[in-house]
Amino acid sequence: MQFARHVEPSASEFGTVTLEVDAAPDAAPACTMPDYFDTFDDSSAPVCGEWGRLNTSSSTATTWPARMNGTLVIEPVVGVAASASCATKLIMSFGRDGVWFEALGLPASQGFVVLSIETRSTLGGSTNATTKIAGSLAGVGMSDHPSNTQIGVGVPWFPDETRWWRMRPDNDGHTIVGEVSGDFVNWLELGRRDLPEPETASYLFVALGAGRNDTTTNVGKATLDRFNVCP
Repeated sequence: MQFARHVEPSASEFGTVTLEVDAAPDAAPACTMPDYFDTFDDSSAPVCGEWGRLNTSSSTATTWPARMNGTLVIEPVVGVAASASCATKLIMSFGRDGVWFEALGLPASQGFVVLSIETRSTLGGSTNATTKIAGSLAGVGMSDHPSNTQIGVGVPWFPDETRWWRMRPDNDGHTIVGEVSGDFVNWLELGRRDLPEPETASYLFVALGAGRNDTTTNVGKATLDRFNVCP
């Protein structure tokens, strides 16, 4: 199931993942009126649905993301460091429930999965801040971009404890909070980032992707599901 409102795809950079686990909770959490919602069940739909634009760092180094068995699968090819993502821009403020997805499978330590939010204070303006949650089988953490400075704490990834990744607004949109959960009820905070004053997250560029840093190791694949954007 998927639908979209305010759809204006835009390019954005992104990132990498491997391991598969059993089914998620029966009910897919969603806000009352998500602006983007994709469970990747429709295998005939575009890879990034009607909401996103496919971005890749190489035309040959990454197995294109594919809708497989009701999930989004990204499998980097051995030989080149590369990544692929689905990205979109939102012309609205970041002030509701946030952005989240379900990480069913992550790659080995030289691979990664990334959820990224780039905020701007004006449409078409310069980047205010880019914040991301990234992880592999080695663990999950929050950082800024492009410096990749860690924000808060990193945690191990376990499919039954940290399968949900979320970034949500706080402090009237002046702060982005990163969290993980096993049941979408109890959340563990990874960290929080205060946006530069006096700007707030008035316009968002959201990307979900996976990739690899290593060129020789088979890092495996990323298996992602239930992507929700409820800004």
